[in-house]
Amino acid sequence: MTNFIKDEFAEYYERPAEVQVDVTNRCNFDCAYCYNKGNSHRNKPELSDGRFLLLVDKIVKELNPVTIIFTGGEPLLRKTLLLKSIQKVHDAGIGTALNTNGYFLTESVIQELKEAGLDTIQTNLDACNAAVYQKLRGGVSSYSRQIETLKNLKRLFGEKCVTVIQVVTKENYKYIKVLANFIQELGLTKLKLLDFVPVKKEDQALMLTKTEWLEVLNQVKESREELKVLVRLCHSFIFMSDEYKNLKFPFCMAARFALFITADGSLFPCNHLKRDEFYCGNAFENNLLKLWQDNEMLNKIRYYDYSDRKCINCIKYKQCAGGCKALANILKGNAFAGDPSCDMLQYL
Repeated sequence: MTNFIKDEFAEYYERPAEVQVDVTNRCNFDCAYCYNKGNSHRNKPELSDGRFLLLVDKIVKELNPVTIIFTGGEPLLRKTLLLKSIQKVHDAGIGTALNTNGYFLTESVIQELKEAGLDTIQTNLDACNAAVYQKLRGGVSSYSRQIETLKNLKRLFGEKCVTVIQVVTKENYKYIKVLANFIQELGLTKLKLLDFVPVKKEDQALMLTKTEWLEVLNQVKESREELKVLVRLCHSFIFMSDEYKNLKFPFCMAARFALFITADGSLFPCNHLKRDEFYCGNAFENNLLKLWQDNEMLNKIRYYDYSDRKCINCIKYKQCAGGCKALANILKGNAFAGDPSCDMLQYL
């Protein structure tokens, strides 16, 4: 049996279009949905400033991606290093992006980031409801501060360069349309929904039921019809209605379009698979392009063809390609056992 992913898409996967780099594992929040809680390297010594800048040089020279995304942890806890890294990448002609919880984005810091060459920024607004926001943020009361941050981002960066993130959970799924409307009122235009992927089975209580996902789908449809906000959908929507038809490539970027590097220089296929069993080597042990192309785990994630499963004949298989391996790993104990969301949502 042929491997359609390899046959049709291998040329696109020769190098990552996007590299996400953890500037630090430290964070000032304790968000309920944080994927970094599952990072098996989060307690390992972080790269020194000098070593981190060498890592940035390696990414630029050996991978030459379209974009480098600085994330964490909270990257602004190492602000000086972050600014130097952004400047270095910008000077090399590569796109720069930042994922941040927003807490340290004062007006002056936003200006510093812009002057360093930052192109785009993503930050969370879990709900336009202070109590829900605080609960999901681990008890940190910073809702008003985040609203002011979004206003400043819109003014200093412009609406096209700012994306608001919402991780969809049991606590906030009812507020998606309200949030989209609120974002429009702020003058912003982009809302990106992300699935909640638990780091352990005990966290399943935050996951949505089939009925709740259907309510989310209806809210998204209404938002698209009534508002000018671009709502970017999370992976669960592939299994609902005809959303899958809009995808040219398999939705999961892990090991296909994106590479993930932790704060100690370790390589992993996905933010949600930063576990020892998915370790793909260290950035300093070899040429990064060689690691990307030859690493056994990256190639398994990239090309696993599911020929032993019924999903090989599914009409959505080209867009799904086995789905979220992180979700399968947590809920089924096997990253290659097929996406649990498919089992629940495929007939919506």
